[in-house]
Amino acid sequence: MGHQAEKFKLEGNDHFKAGRLQRYFTYERILDEIHYPVHGYSQAKQADPTDPVYPSNLSAALYEVGDYAGCIDAVLRAWRILDGKDTKPDLLVRLSNRLAKALSLGVRAMTISQTDLHANEAGIQELRKAAKTASEGLGNATTAEDLVRTDDTKEYYSIGNDPVINLVEGWGSRTESDILDFNKLSRERLSQMAFLFGGVGDGRHAFGTICGVFDAYKALPRTKQAIFRTHLTMLDIHEAAIARDLCMLILLDNLNHTNEPKTRDEIKSTLMYMFLAPVMPNYSHSCLRKVMADIRARLLTSTPGLPQYWAAPGQRCCPRRPSHA
Repeated sequence: MGHQAEKFKLEGNDHFKAGRLQRYFTYERILDEIHYPVHGYSQAKQADPTDPVYPSNLSAALYEVGDYAGCIDAVLRAWRILDGKDTKPDLLVRLSNRLAKALSLGVRAMTISQTDLHANEAGIQELRKAAKTASEGLGNATTAEDLVRTDDTKEYYSIGNDPVINLVEGWGSRTESDILDFNKLSRERLSQMAFLFGGVGDGRHAFGTICGVFDAYKALPRTKQAIFRTHLTMLDIHEAAIARDLCMLILLDNLNHTNEPKTRDEIKSTLMYMFLAPVMPNYSHSCLRKVMADIRARLLTSTPGLPQYWAAPGQRCCPRRPSHA
């Protein structure tokens, strides 16, 4: 039974890594649309109901697709298996953290009611206390970031909090040897600069690097500016991250093409709220919805009408000299 469960778990992992993120399935509850890996993790849980790792994996997959009620249910199932055992304190801490996030987002999205909270109150409080004890027991020997993960699914954060890294100036806290001096590059290299952002997330490092590239471009002699070309590739396993960053890029492009003061202020405000806050005023929300509708209309055409210097998968982009709004 354990071998079969592990097989199902690996199947779920493979689908997740391959990007097969949305399929239709019938789960224990009625789910309209769900991640493909959820099916594998659900089968693993059913094949070996005594191992808490499988409902833990399932809770992570359900959290990724925004099924917070299902995530909470899976977390509490894992907790019931762990209850009374001294093993896996790191798993207890992760389950507790995931439970807290699912509760917060589920209540905010109104997919979790007061009735649901009351029904699960005992399990929630028990897990919280157990996780606190487990966290204290871990002491200073390790931090949450260093804990060995028992599952390899990735969690999605719509707004990051890392210090912005401009790759032109290096890798953050490293030495000056990492600084990229464009003026010392050969003409051939200067015309073929490329940066890859894998797991681009909220785009902070990509946007920071764009600013750094523009500053470096302005510092070049005119003869080198004429041949300067750079290409940035933004990748992420989460469609939501790419969609959000695309909205921000379109807003920046719109800002570059309007001189009307009120419109510029609305765009700047919308960019700020998108990047820093979980809420925004009505005028910014309206601005964002218009951009979403615009992008949707463009991408639904056979030849997406994105700015010529951008490229979606399957397209080629035309180089353009840097500009600023």
